[in-house]
Amino acid sequence: MAETRINNHAAFIWSVADLLRGDYKRSEYGKVILPLTVLRRLDCVLEPTKPAVLARAAKLRFEVTPETADRVAATKHWAKLTSDQQHDLSARCSELVGVSTTERSVMATKLGPIPKAVEKQVWDALAVEDPEAPIVTNRKGDPEPDPDLRDNENVPLPAIAATWVVDPTERLASVEYRSAVEDYMAEEVLPYVPDAWVDHAKTKIGYEIPLTRHFYKYVPPRPLAEIDAEIKALEEAIQELLREVTE
Repeated sequence: MAETRINNHAAFIWSVADLLRGDYKRSEYGKVILPLTVLRRLDCVLEPTKPAVLARAAKLRFEVTPETADRVAATKHWAKLTSDQQHDLSARCSELVGVSTTERSVMATKLGPIPKAVEKQVWDALAVEDPEAPIVTNRKGDPEPDPDLRDNENVPLPAIAATWVVDPTERLASVEYRSAVEDYMAEEVLPYVPDAWVDHAKTKIGYEIPLTRHFYKYVPPRPLAEIDAEIKALEEAIQELLREVTE
């Protein structure tokens, strides 16, 4: 029974190898299967991590449209309001249809007090991305990140000997690691996205396995003369078929 199970597993593995037979000879299968088996094992035992998380400042304007009240009413938080609160908020939104401003304080003044239960939902419904608008800041004056513009970057780790630890927070906060991230940002990111910054609170140590570098097998393109000859042969074959149809 055990031998049969092993043979079944071996047959399955080689059936997968058959899918690679395009540019690989059968004698080369072992060069691929064994590394992939090792990589799969590493994938099972390595802790899932995330690379450096880049944030970009939100640039928004706030405007009231005919659909603003409906968008807020479609959220589950709307049910937390009393009937009077729902009617009052809907009425105020209807009165302000067409109002648009890049200043949140101006819109807050015009709209008046918003029930806490739907405050976030109301501002989400009012906000519209506008690259020409000023950067949105919080009460401390710090720029507010735009979740839709958040991105990840794989930053090479500094060449420092390190051992595995459950929580690498302290290592990530060290001068060497912070410098590696900041240097990468200065060279690779900021020249193209000057308003981006690293959210160090979400940065994790990750692992990258460059499959293309290890397993890619370069196949040179066919000569143009050969491709041209093949196209001409196909054209002649098509013309011959058309002559047969029309005769």
